[in-house]
Amino acid sequence: VSQSRYYASDKDIRRTTYKDGTYIAYDRKNKKLTISAGGDVDIIKSKNVSIKSDTKVLIDCNNVEIKGNLKVSKDITSTTGNIKATTGDVQALTHSLSNHTHIVTAVGSPTGPVTP
Repeated sequence: VSQSRYYASDKDIRRTTYKDGTYIAYDRKNKKLTISAGGDVDIIKSKNVSIKSDTKVLIDCNNVEIKGNLKVSKDITSTTGNIKATTGDVQALTHSLSNHTHIVTAVGSPTGPVTP
Protein backbone atom coordinates (compact mmCIF):
# COMPACT_ATOMS: atom_id res chain seq x y z
CA VAL A 1 0.00 0.00 0.00
CA SER A 2 1.30 3.38 -0.91
CA GLN A 3 -0.40 6.35 0.63
CA SER A 4 0.21 9.80 -0.64
CA ARG A 5 -0.85 12.73 1.42
CA TYR A 6 -1.54 14.69 -1.72
CA TYR A 7 -2.20 13.45 -5.23
CA ALA A 8 -0.26 14.98 -8.12
CA SER A 9 -0.13 18.74 -7.77
CA ASP A 10 -3.56 19.08 -6.15
CA LYS A 11 -3.22 19.46 -2.38
CA ASP A 12 -6.96 18.93 -1.87
CA ILE A 13 -6.88 15.28 -2.99
CA ARG A 14 -5.75 12.48 -0.68
CA ARG A 15 -5.20 9.10 -2.31
CA THR A 16 -4.34 5.58 -1.17
CA THR A 17 -3.14 3.20 -3.90
CA TYR A 18 -2.78 -0.58 -3.57
CA LYS A 19 -0.41 -2.89 -5.46
CA ASP A 20 -3.08 -4.05 -7.95
CA GLY A 21 -3.86 -0.45 -8.95
CA THR A 22 -6.94 -0.12 -6.77
CA TYR A 23 -7.18 3.32 -5.21
CA ILE A 24 -9.36 5.38 -2.92
CA ALA A 25 -9.16 9.14 -3.36
CA TYR A 26 -10.94 11.99 -1.64
CA ASP A 27 -11.13 15.46 -3.13
CA ARG A 28 -12.00 17.69 -0.18
CA LYS A 29 -12.36 20.81 -2.34
CA ASN A 30 -15.07 19.22 -4.52
CA LYS A 31 -16.32 16.85 -1.77
CA LYS A 32 -15.95 13.80 -4.01
CA LEU A 33 -14.91 10.28 -3.00
CA THR A 34 -13.58 8.06 -5.80
CA ILE A 35 -12.99 4.32 -5.44
CA SER A 36 -11.44 2.51 -8.40
CA ALA A 37 -11.12 -1.24 -7.88
CA GLY A 38 -8.84 -3.60 -9.75
CA GLY A 39 -11.24 -6.47 -9.00
CA ASP A 40 -14.65 -7.21 -7.53
CA VAL A 41 -16.22 -5.01 -4.85
CA ASP A 42 -18.32 -6.49 -2.03
CA ILE A 43 -20.24 -4.38 0.46
CA ILE A 44 -21.21 -6.61 3.36
CA LYS A 45 -23.52 -5.47 6.14
CA SER A 46 -25.74 -7.54 8.40
CA LYS A 47 -28.43 -4.85 8.60
CA ASN A 48 -29.51 -2.00 6.31
CA VAL A 49 -27.44 -0.25 3.64
CA SER A 50 -28.64 3.13 2.39
CA ILE A 51 -27.60 5.08 -0.68
CA LYS A 52 -28.94 8.63 -0.72
CA SER A 53 -28.43 11.32 -3.31
CA ASP A 54 -29.97 14.77 -3.78
CA THR A 55 -30.08 14.28 -7.56
CA LYS A 56 -29.61 10.75 -8.96
CA VAL A 57 -27.78 7.45 -8.60
CA LEU A 58 -26.28 6.16 -11.86
CA ILE A 59 -25.55 2.46 -12.34
CA ASP A 60 -23.63 2.06 -15.60
CA CYS A 61 -23.22 -1.61 -16.50
CA ASN A 62 -24.60 -4.27 -18.85
CA ASN A 63 -26.82 -6.05 -16.30
CA VAL A 64 -28.22 -5.33 -12.86
CA GLU A 65 -29.35 -8.30 -10.80
CA ILE A 66 -31.43 -7.90 -7.65
CA LYS A 67 -31.92 -10.95 -5.45
CA GLY A 68 -34.97 -10.36 -3.30
CA ASN A 69 -38.08 -8.25 -3.53
CA LEU A 70 -37.95 -4.85 -5.19
CA LYS A 71 -40.13 -2.07 -3.80
CA VAL A 72 -40.33 1.12 -5.84
CA SER A 73 -41.96 4.20 -4.32
CA LYS A 74 -42.20 6.22 -7.54
CA ASP A 75 -42.45 5.65 -11.31
CA ILE A 76 -40.45 3.15 -13.36
CA THR A 77 -39.55 4.50 -16.79
CA SER A 78 -38.03 2.62 -19.71
CA THR A 79 -36.57 4.97 -22.30
CA THR A 80 -35.47 2.07 -24.50
CA GLY A 81 -36.22 -1.62 -24.36
CA ASN A 82 -38.98 -3.61 -22.75
CA ILE A 83 -40.11 -4.52 -19.28
CA LYS A 84 -40.48 -8.31 -19.07
CA ALA A 85 -41.78 -10.80 -16.54
CA THR A 86 -40.40 -14.26 -17.41
CA THR A 87 -42.55 -16.00 -14.79
CA GLY A 88 -45.47 -14.95 -12.66
CA ASP A 89 -47.87 -12.14 -13.49
CA VAL A 90 -47.94 -8.38 -13.89
CA GLN A 91 -50.70 -6.60 -12.00
CA ALA A 92 -51.98 -3.05 -11.96
CA LEU A 93 -54.33 -2.35 -9.06
CA THR A 94 -56.61 -5.42 -9.12
CA HIS A 95 -56.14 -6.25 -12.82
CA SER A 96 -53.97 -9.22 -13.79
CA LEU A 97 -52.22 -9.13 -17.16
CA SER A 98 -52.20 -12.94 -17.40
CA ASN A 99 -55.62 -13.73 -15.97
CA HIS A 100 -57.93 -10.84 -16.88
CA THR A 101 -60.89 -11.16 -19.22
CA HIS A 102 -62.75 -8.75 -21.48
CA ILE A 103 -66.42 -8.51 -22.25
CA VAL A 104 -66.99 -9.43 -25.92
CA THR A 105 -70.29 -8.37 -27.46
CA ALA A 106 -69.77 -10.08 -30.83
CA VAL A 107 -67.02 -11.92 -32.67
CA GLY A 108 -64.70 -9.40 -34.35
CA SER A 109 -66.02 -6.42 -32.36
CA PRO A 110 -63.87 -4.34 -30.01
CA THR A 111 -63.62 -5.74 -26.52
CA GLY A 112 -65.23 -4.04 -23.57
CA PRO A 113 -63.66 -3.03 -20.29
CA VAL A 114 -61.56 -5.43 -18.25
CA THR A 115 -63.47 -7.51 -15.75
CA PRO A 116 -61.40 -8.30 -12.66
